[in-house]
Amino acid sequence: MIKIYVGDIYEDLAVYACSQHSDAKLLSTNNLKEFYSSSSGVYYTALGDLPKDELTIYNILNKADQIEYFTPQTWCDGKSVETDFLESVQGATELILSYFAKEKQNVIGLNYLNQHYVDVPEIKSDEHDLEKRKTDASQLWVAGCSITFGKGVDKNQRYGNLVAQHLDKPVSHLTCVGSSIPWQADQILRSDLRKNDILIWGLTSENRFDYWSEVDTVRHVNPNFRKSSYNSTDPLWMNDKTVERMLLHENTKYQALKNILQVINYCKKTNTKLLLLGLLNSKTLSMLLNQFPFYFYYLDLNNYQHYKDLGTDNEHPGPQQHRLYADYVLKKLKQLEYI
Repeated sequence: MIKIYVGDIYEDLAVYACSQHSDAKLLSTNNLKEFYSSSSGVYYTALGDLPKDELTIYNILNKADQIEYFTPQTWCDGKSVETDFLESVQGATELILSYFAKEKQNVIGLNYLNQHYVDVPEIKSDEHDLEKRKTDASQLWVAGCSITFGKGVDKNQRYGNLVAQHLDKPVSHLTCVGSSIPWQADQILRSDLRKNDILIWGLTSENRFDYWSEVDTVRHVNPNFRKSSYNSTDPLWMNDKTVERMLLHENTKYQALKNILQVINYCKKTNTKLLLLGLLNSKTLSMLLNQFPFYFYYLDLNNYQHYKDLGTDNEHPGPQQHRLYADYVLKKLKQLEYI
């Protein structure tokens, strides 16, 4: 049996390997001929000890019956896989080891790369709520932008909480201030929606998109982006003209409709009861969605193009308007025979 400990070029790899097997020895370009001719033995090595040729490295590790991955405190290049991916020694090492973990299931100690681009952790902050499932029984899900998030009102005053209270069901919010329809759709599609859950999606304007910024986080681009608090520290690499063209291009409607159709299909597959609530989306998108019996464009003729009241920020809907939203949603849920 051949076992190889794989890590970085530091001495701590040798110390660890020898503490597990006193006869463990370094595998490097100097003893490859001996290694190839052996049928047993314990070795430790790192990419820096081996030939630069990637195929040779794969062939060397392919000879191992067992591989154990040992991660150092810091890597020799000072980089980490979370920020530099394959431009780091760690990333290059883990890419090779992941192949053998998949093909031969003989790698110990390898944790697959944390997909920090798209993770859906449970997060609550002043700008967004990303909540996981609350119960194994049926529950309510509410997705949307700043209106659905409840910017300017207390959490228990927002329409999602009011509906949940009326239905006596737990609720999970998938919301973020300034977020786009594609971002919201992504959160829905990667959440644990199940049979007989109810999803209320408060649709926002199509003139938005999200992107991965230079400071390793998601930014939401919309017409108010330049006014945001992070624009000075994390400015968008595109110039204003390009941003404007992207926000106003018909492609935004295409992307919005495509993502909505994906969510509709997902809800059908999971037997989730879907209510699409038009809050800020365009009349064009509304016309395209009118074909679906579960889509309703919110229109209050008594407060036409105005909110009943404003929240503490004097910009977003206040408690009375959220109550009107909740009443409207409950009416439509009954109309659809969801409740």
